[in-house]
Amino acid sequence: MIISNPAEVEKNLREITDKLGMPIDSRIFKACVILNSLGYKTRQSCQGHAENYTTYPWIEIYYNEEVTPEYYLTSSKHFYDNLFQDLKLYFQTKQFNYDEMIILEKFKAKIFTVRLSQMQNSKCFKNKREEKLETYLQEINDFCQFLSQKYNLNV
Repeated sequence: MIISNPAEVEKNLREITDKLGMPIDSRIFKACVILNSLGYKTRQSCQGHAENYTTYPWIEIYYNEEVTPEYYLTSSKHFYDNLFQDLKLYFQTKQFNYDEMIILEKFKAKIFTVRLSQMQNSKCFKNKREEKLETYLQEINDFCQFLSQKYNLNV
């Protein structure tokens, strides 16, 4: 695993915007810094929205932009050997509700990507969605803080 300087990563991520000129959502920014510092490239992310049914935060990540015949195998193996194992270790250290559990969801794209997100989207009344969103955001940020401590990033 290639670990980058988090301060440098943070500086670079502050300059990134989407096609609408919007920066990375503030409530998920630190998690993106940690993941990028560990060599995972964030491609898209969202801190979630309580006003509609996208009530969960998510971060789409990839490991390598190089597309070769071996790419999918090596990326898949890297995610399993590293991020999945870290997620497994993280959940061994705490109690959690099933619907709040962070998952790695595989996406089919030009490059092998996974989405770090929650098990389900809360299709419920707005006040309950707001509550769930807070819980989900906390869980993703706690996991990334766990990674920061494990790999001595001091973020």
